[in-house]
Amino acid sequence: MFRATLLLWLMPRRLRSSWGLLAIVFVGVLAAVTLMATGAIYSRALAEGGLQHVIATTSPTLLDVRLMIQNRPLGPADYVSLRAAAEEIINDRVSFIVRDIQRHGRAQPVLPLLMDEDADVPFLGGPVGRPFFLTGFEKHTQLSAGRWPEAAPILHENGVDLEAVVGQEAARSMAIEAGSEVFLAPFRDGPSERIKIKVVGLVEPIIPDEEYWMGTAPSYFGLQDYGDNLVVVFYIGESAFFEGLGRRYPSLVGDYEWFIYTNTGVLTVDQVQPARDALNGLETDINKRFPRSTVLTSLENSRETGLLATYQRNLTLAKVPVFLFLSLVVIVTLYFLAVVVGLLAKTKRDEASLLRSRGANLFQIVGLLISGEVIVVLLATALGPFLALVLARQFVLETIMPYGGASTSTVGLSADMFVLGAVGGLLSMAVLLISSFSQGRLGILGFLRSRARPATVSFLHRYYVDVLLLVVLGLLLWQLQGRGEFIGRAVSGTSLELDITLLFAPALILLAG
Repeated sequence: MFRATLLLWLMPRRLRSSWGLLAIVFVGVLAAVTLMATGAIYSRALAEGGLQHVIATTSPTLLDVRLMIQNRPLGPADYVSLRAAAEEIINDRVSFIVRDIQRHGRAQPVLPLLMDEDADVPFLGGPVGRPFFLTGFEKHTQLSAGRWPEAAPILHENGVDLEAVVGQEAARSMAIEAGSEVFLAPFRDGPSERIKIKVVGLVEPIIPDEEYWMGTAPSYFGLQDYGDNLVVVFYIGESAFFEGLGRRYPSLVGDYEWFIYTNTGVLTVDQVQPARDALNGLETDINKRFPRSTVLTSLENSRETGLLATYQRNLTLAKVPVFLFLSLVVIVTLYFLAVVVGLLAKTKRDEASLLRSRGANLFQIVGLLISGEVIVVLLATALGPFLALVLARQFVLETIMPYGGASTSTVGLSADMFVLGAVGGLLSMAVLLISSFSQGRLGILGFLRSRARPATVSFLHRYYVDVLLLVVLGLLLWQLQGRGEFIGRAVSGTSLELDITLLFAPALILLAG
């Protein structure tokens, strides 16, 4: 045993592989690794470019989130607990994409609007008033007449007195001027109490289509339709809304919203699915705490038609031809590598059989036979991803041009390209090991017999490997025909997945041929 081990370390010169064939092996392995890594780079660039394109071609308003909680009492105590719970859920779920948050509250449109304090409340029909607050409102509007509300609410036994501003368009339609007084009836039946609103100013938006308004700017400045009624909205500020209206009439019901402005700049390819899960979790959590709540955003919805879901689906479809091409090219490269390794094995067959007959075991011989090739494979696997990055930046990434001037040329080294490159190296190593095992198992007697009477049937045909290959190919084609596509839905049902096994069907057709 000692002599056999010594022979392994002191191998003769003629046992060493031909430098020319080793160079060819290096080129083959490098090609396989580089192709796999290039596929990974192109897939990531395609994913990042697609995400940039989706964001750039979508209105920021559609990318934002509106959280609505309806039918809540206007009492300050209820609102404090409601706000704390809602903002805790928002922070837990979507804080990583939040850029800013504004709060919006409004009474439900059931308060009859009277132009005279002593006027009777109509039983049906007539205009109604709707006090509201919206944080940041004064920064995004401008006064066309009058001033902003300043006086604190005045609570008394006959109601409450408030100062407010109204949209210029609504004021024109209702013949309201700065300094006018209007009245809201908190009860259609019952005490003759009044909510007196002194209109101290008329306002209009600075930029009507600004992201701040979430696409609903006209609803704050004009008349709204609510069934058979016309609704006039009055801005009274958050403090006056609760300390005046809410404290005097805590049993009145209103609706609350949180305008969540998203920072889409933090959305990367790896963050798309977490963002979808977070948005779905936000809606689930808020509905568990406050039933009949709603989360509106074009980023995600429950019917799988959101922007992120559509992006993922299109990306999965776009990856199919990329992986089909890679599977075909890699199979051809590995076949070429197998032919070269077969030539290398013939140069070492006699030395391997001699060592086997002198006591070396199979694993020692295999280790000796592939010692040079292992170094070549490791070197090619290490260099392949870097070469792939250079080639991709020069010839591939320039073909991906997202809308909005974004560039994908900044795609750099990532874990997935090294993983796919390592897969190419492992496949190449598998080809080397199979050839070395077939050569290392022969002793001197078996070697001489094979030289005297060479096998007339190849390894693939002798052990019916070709039949096994055809059976596997038949199963894949049967599965592909049954499904009709390479794409399948994930078990969770929230996204599409690419079935990698089916992508090998074209490559197996080529290999079988």
